[in-house]
Amino acid sequence: NLCPAVCDGAFGAPYTSGSYVYFNGDNGTTGGELWRTYGTTTALVKDIEPGTLGSDPGDFYTYQGALYFSYENDANGWELGKTNGTTSGTVLYNLTAGSSSSNPYDFTSFAGRLFFSANSQLWSLTATQAPAEFYAPNSSGVSYVHSLTVVGTLMFFSASDGVDGRELWATTGDPTDPSATRQAYDIADGAGDSSPMWLTAFGSRVYFAATTGASGTELWSSNGFGNASLVSEMAAGSDSAEPNDLTVFAGALYLFANDDEFWRVTDSTSATRQSMVPLWNDPIDTYDTYFNVTLEVSGDKLYLQTGVLGAGQEYAWMQAPAAPASVAAPAITGTAKVGKV
Repeated sequence: NLCPAVCDGAFGAPYTSGSYVYFNGDNGTTGGELWRTYGTTTALVKDIEPGTLGSDPGDFYTYQGALYFSYENDANGWELGKTNGTTSGTVLYNLTAGSSSSNPYDFTSFAGRLFFSANSQLWSLTATQAPAEFYAPNSSGVSYVHSLTVVGTLMFFSASDGVDGRELWATTGDPTDPSATRQAYDIADGAGDSSPMWLTAFGSRVYFAATTGASGTELWSSNGFGNASLVSEMAAGSDSAEPNDLTVFAGALYLFANDDEFWRVTDSTSATRQSMVPLWNDPIDTYDTYFNVTLEVSGDKLYLQTGVLGAGQEYAWMQAPAAPASVAAPAITGTAKVGKV
């Protein structure tokens, strides 16, 4: 019981790194700070922001034996931290001058480097090189870099160069090659934003939601520079299917689209609606993609949330087939009531 008083002792999701579990903890006097536990011994790693406000560490990621994380304090704003699990071995970086925040997140290991988004640009570091800006798609303004996703020898991400709007970008991760990082494809013509979201690696391609004036927001895919194509127009015409929560399971890509529909993709040219169970058919408690993002893989099961008038919210699960290489859709094998939220 980290906080015997009335406060919450832990926040967010714990993270395993090495033999320890790290978490944002509060003992009632430090505020949310970086703690770790071995299961029997729990200790404060470092009181980054003295007092009761706390530094709220999060976005944990292990790279080359060190734990990287984001933190906040009055002096630096939201910045990058690194620790080996000891107070003296905890380093607090300040990637932007003064108390301005760089907001580091999307930590992704690729091509021998740790990449992340900071100050809206693409940054990287190595075990021996300090964090530094790797590439700025928009050298004179914000680039909105996010959704770093590795597919083979490329890392895809969403960004804006200030000319073509927010589009799909990629990099080989080579810091010595001037052409290594560039726009992969301009999906929305001109300065319009296609705003790639939900980037997910599946097979040799990256799949994502993107927007055009003709098709609305639909499912797209790409396998590299100069290539991106519409997988399926799940909502006719310029209406938007709003594909979300892309999840790889049992040799296929599953996702929600058209508010309450469950879809399955096995290649880059088609998508199939899975209608084995009603997903969301409750006019009172309507589906909301912001709150009802519910596809989760655990072992050989894919769990998904349903909502039916009079029954409340439930979970259904899909059992992976004995031969995962098969593209046959797994069967819905059961439901379990989890109660109205």
